[in-house]
Amino acid sequence: MVNRIWQHHFGQGIVRTPSDFGMNGDRPSHPELLDWLANEFVDKKWSIKAMHRLMLTSDTYKQSTRHADWKTHNETDGDNRLLWRANWSRLEAEVLRDSLLSLSGRLNPEAGGPGMFFSVSDEVAKGFQMFKWYPSEEKQQLRRSIYAFQRRSLAMPMLEVFDAANMSESCSRRSSTTVAPQALTLLNGALTATESAHFAARVIELAGPSMEKQVDRAFQLVLAREAKPAELAEARKLYDGRAPKDALARLATVLFNLNEFLYLE
Repeated sequence: MVNRIWQHHFGQGIVRTPSDFGMNGDRPSHPELLDWLANEFVDKKWSIKAMHRLMLTSDTYKQSTRHADWKTHNETDGDNRLLWRANWSRLEAEVLRDSLLSLSGRLNPEAGGPGMFFSVSDEVAKGFQMFKWYPSEEKQQLRRSIYAFQRRSLAMPMLEVFDAANMSESCSRRSSTTVAPQALTLLNGALTATESAHFAARVIELAGPSMEKQVDRAFQLVLAREAKPAELAEARKLYDGRAPKDALARLATVLFNLNEFLYLE
């Protein structure tokens, strides 16, 4: 259990085969640490929250992805097994979708109850002979991704592109790929287009008519920082000949595609 919690926060477990601790599995990179964490888990009365707190407040977790002596360490431990730096970690598919909905201000926080059915094309919906697919109303479809009803043969397209778990087999560890359909989905996908427009309206409401304040608020919401002078100059070009809402929607699409937003550093 502590190995899986560690894997969630660090990208890889201390044992990198989380479902196989046997002879055919991977050897632990830090066996003494794994034993100590297991004992701490017992001592803290099996509290998962306590283990999250322990790992997230550790010096190891608080490291930067950059290291002053990275060339030397990279030669001896290029896979970062010894955790001499933090690993880049992309947002999980569900977290990415939920983040877009949250930024646009449309995320439905309703908890519990039955899952929601997302919209699919008529051809796909009619393709089930023993099962009827009826998309939920829009408000329900804006719920968190954990409530999305998925069949083994039909997953939410965006989640599938960003390496969501395969419904046809056990998945102890998700892959993290970097492929062209991901960029195309975030640049041209229906979800991005819709939420960018709502995000733009939200920014205008929060920041008022000032272009500089609108751009700064957009950066603060998406990247948790102010726009740099060069970024502000580039964003200003988007306003040339466009309404503020259209310009901000275009800016939002750019921000949603930045590694600074997609990856935890």
